[in-house]
Amino acid sequence: MHLRKYLLKGLHRLQKGPGYTYKELLVWYCNNTNTHGPKRIICEGPKKKAMWFLITLLFASLVCWQWSEFIKTYLNWEVTVSLSLGFKTMDFPAVTICNASPFQYSKTKHLLMDL
Repeated sequence: MHLRKYLLKGLHRLQKGPGYTYKELLVWYCNNTNTHGPKRIICEGPKKKAMWFLITLLFASLVCWQWSEFIKTYLNWEVTVSLSLGFKTMDFPAVTICNASPFQYSKTKHLLMDL
């Protein structure tokens, strides 16, 4: 039953067409949003309306500012690459997870035979 009522209401809105005023759209949004600020803008007294409007505007602008900072940081393409190749002699067996030194079989052949 609830679904049928919801679908009929949606059908009525579709039939009405683009005749919505901005005030109707704003009231519809404020009544159907999950956020707290817009609901209170249309439901509270004049002082509370002004306070909730300013708070909602402040936090919406902070979100937009944060998005712009994020996008600017992303678009800067700041990439730092540091590459250095160096080889030094190491006593075998050295405990390493992964060293970039090439393994020289000729220098460790006698140690491998002892194993």
